Amino acid sequence: MVRRIYLIRHARTVWNDERRIQGWADIEPYEEAKRIFVDKVRAIKDKPSAIFTSDLKRAIISARLIREIYPETPIFIDWRLRERNMGDLEGLFYLDIKDKYPELWGSVEFRAPGGESVLDMAERLKMCLENILWFSRKNDYKIIFVVSHQLAIEVTRRLLLGEPIDGGIWENLIGSGDHILINLEENSPLLSRQFRT
Repeated sequence: MVRRIYLIRHARTVWNDERRIQGWADIEPYEEAKRIFVDKVRAIKDKPSAIFTSDLKRAIISARLIREIYPETPIFIDWRLRERNMGDLEGLFYLDIKDKYPELWGSVEFRAPGGESVLDMAERLKMCLENILWFSRKNDYKIIFVVSHQLAIEVTRRLLLGEPIDGGIWENLIGSGDHILINLEENSPLLSRQFRT
């Protein structure tokens, strides 16, 4: 049974530094960001049984950096761990669009043109988590690392803890390379309630 889940945000990219909207844009982390990421991961006391990652380069590269520390750890790639699809807004600067689309950071129902809402993202993340937890139980993975993206991690945290997906999701976003630890107890109500397979 899974005991601990580490939700880890990928290493920084130039677009993070420039405050551009990334969404599904496939941007790689830069070298200094990779070094900082590795230092942060080394501070985690647990060794992962498995690593699950988004299929975007910034997440896959970060997951491979973790595997360099733990070479025997398998990596599983799942596109459903991606960040929110921001459609036509990807690549634009936050400052250029914040006045035009204020609901982008306040409404979980709002969809950017060509993108998805937070609720859309939550549905795919829920299906992904159900698969990850089932697969991890089947393979007796005790500690799993999930490498994903800033908003996707907060939505995942809320799904695991049974918290609402609402406008408060923007209040607790983590930085690049940072992590959130979810401890699971045997017969945990969150597993039996939300992710029974």
